[in-house]
Amino acid sequence: MNFKKFSFLCALMLATICSFAQEKAHFEQGNFKAVLAQAKAANKPIFIDLYFEGCMPCKKMDQDVFTDPKVITYLNGNYICFKSDIFKEEDGKFLCQKFAVGGFPTFLLLSPDGHLINNFSGYTATDRLLPLLADAKEKAARKEVKKFDNKFNNKYPSFYHTRYFNMSDKSDKSEAIAAYEKQQKKYKPEVNFVVQGIFLQRLSEKTQEDFYNKAAQYAKDYSAEIAGRAMTFIAQKKAKKFAADKDKAGFDKMLAYIKTVYNERDWKIFGLPICEEFYKQYGDYQAFVDYVNSTPSYTLIDKAILVNKVLPGIKNNQQAIQSMLEWFKDEKAVSGISMVALPEVQYTISALNLKADNPWEAKKYALEASLIKAKHKAEWNADIINQYTAKLLNGEKDIEFKAVKISKPILMD
Repeated sequence: MNFKKFSFLCALMLATICSFAQEKAHFEQGNFKAVLAQAKAANKPIFIDLYFEGCMPCKKMDQDVFTDPKVITYLNGNYICFKSDIFKEEDGKFLCQKFAVGGFPTFLLLSPDGHLINNFSGYTATDRLLPLLADAKEKAARKEVKKFDNKFNNKYPSFYHTRYFNMSDKSDKSEAIAAYEKQQKKYKPEVNFVVQGIFLQRLSEKTQEDFYNKAAQYAKDYSAEIAGRAMTFIAQKKAKKFAADKDKAGFDKMLAYIKTVYNERDWKIFGLPICEEFYKQYGDYQAFVDYVNSTPSYTLIDKAILVNKVLPGIKNNQQAIQSMLEWFKDEKAVSGISMVALPEVQYTISALNLKADNPWEAKKYALEASLIKAKHKAEWNADIINQYTAKLLNGEKDIEFKAVKISKPILMD
């Protein structure tokens, strides 16, 4: 092979490798006004990714989702895409302020003329992202948008503006927040919505209750994510009171209302702490079991989280304990949980077995969890781990547990 031919092949291989490495959805950066003009001219909706350097879910989206051929094809063919670093770029800060951004990455789906269609945050896998993109595209075609205007020059209270444009400012905002409450009428409805969506915990009980009563309408008119996030802490307070009053009917009525605010994914995120607040004080653990059984979207990890919250209060309600153990009977499903979450689920099963007076099962699951944690953290050498694992697989019951680093010693009592 002559030198020229060899050089050509090397260059071709390098170009091919680079093209594969760089193949991802195309995002404009730097000038949102130019993106708006481009979207209007092309009559395409806009997909916005608000991120910052060092955000792990943001990086994972870039690595796993925006390089997925299905996502690349759909975004590049149907959307004008825009990225903005919320710490470094003014456009990113303006968009955060406009839409009360509170988690990252945040994704905004806008109509070609800049009206909000939908917003959501956090790592979003391909199988969830594509239906959201398709839904927003259809709504854009029908001009079905939220009530946010498409202006980016609204006036906001100073303390709210500072949150996004001067994040290092730690000065006391109490007086400014109190002044805002007296002057709410001078602001646009969408401005009041985003301000309260972020600062509701620091506003008066009257404003909180008013927001709570309007939350379902706010979710429809503006944003379910913002309304749900703000309403969660109010619902938690109400849940505590319902539990103290032993008012299960009142709690169920509240749940029925607030579920209208959240989508299924957000309900799993925000609904869990609300239900925790109620059931860990209410004391009727069979009612707790019935609630979880009526929510099929809860995963084993969700159930483990809930069990850990209510378990300390359970004394000898064997019916409820056995019902909870049933959730974890499918060993194949349990073993399919990620290595990061699996030990905590196994500790939960261990704790339930202690309550059920199954000490060997309790120790077995605690040991399995500790082995996984030890292996993950490289605290023991492989020989020790393999030795303990072999004893477990053989069903031996004379294993010495004192050498095991249990992160929750109460399990071994």
